[in-house]
Amino acid sequence: MNLDVGTATVAAIVLGVAIDDTIHFLHYWREAELSGKTWEDCVSYTFDHAGVPAVITTLLLLVGYPVLMLADASSVFYFGLLTSISAVAALYADLVLLPLLLRLFFRKAR
Repeated sequence: MNLDVGTATVAAIVLGVAIDDTIHFLHYWREAELSGKTWEDCVSYTFDHAGVPAVITTLLLLVGYPVLMLADASSVFYFGLLTSISAVAALYADLVLLPLLLRLFFRKAR
């Protein structure tokens, strides 16, 4: 696999979606934290408000981008493949890694 225009644009697209989901996640996390919720309640509140839209966004990407893997052009194939893999990795980071990182730095709001 070579780095070309198709594979290079994957980073820009997936980064945009991942950052958008992460910002929403952190917004609702902060809202829950400021209301005095425990870490577990913050996670639950955040998943209720930001987790479902993040999952739906990723599922929509996983419906659309893998279709590109049917193309004969290798750059289009890899674009679809890498975008799909990156979308799943970004969702994993938002739903698993981010709460764990927040757990490390969690402090109860005053």
